[in-house]
Amino acid sequence: MHMLAALEGELAQLDVLAPGYASEWNAIVTSRASVLLEGPRHATQAAIALLTPHMTEPILSMRGGASCEMISGEIGGVVLEDVGELSGEDQERLVRWLDAARPFTQTIATTTSPLFHDVSRGRFGAALYYRLNVILVTVGTPGV
Repeated sequence: MHMLAALEGELAQLDVLAPGYASEWNAIVTSRASVLLEGPRHATQAAIALLTPHMTEPILSMRGGASCEMISGEIGGVVLEDVGELSGEDQERLVRWLDAARPFTQTIATTTSPLFHDVSRGRFGAALYYRLNVILVTVGTPGV
C-alpha cells in the first residue's frame, strides 16, 4: 500500500510538470514505455529524477554533445539528456546499439527544443527520432 501511495504521489508530481499527460506518465512508469521529453532543462531533469527510480537497472546515462560510449551487456534503461546535441555518427551508432540486443530497453530522452523540425530538415535522424518518440511529453509548460 505504501508503494502505491508513493507511486501516486510521483505521478501527481509528474502531472504538475506536464498537466494533461496522466495516462502517458502512467504508461511510462508502469509499462516501461520509452519517452521523449521536450522542454526546459530544469523541467526535463525534474521528470528524469521522478522517472528513473521506476526504470529497470542497470541504467546507462548519456548526454548529447559528449562522446557516446556504448557498453555491452544487459541494460535496463537508458537516459539520454540533450539528445538533439548528438552528432550524426553518434545517432547512427545509438540506433544500431539499441536495435542490436536491446529492443525492450526503456529510453528516456530529453531535448530543449522540438526535434521533429530537425528531422524534417535532415539535421536529426528519423530512425532515432521514431525510436525515442514512443511517447512525446512536453514538460515545463508556461506557468509550471
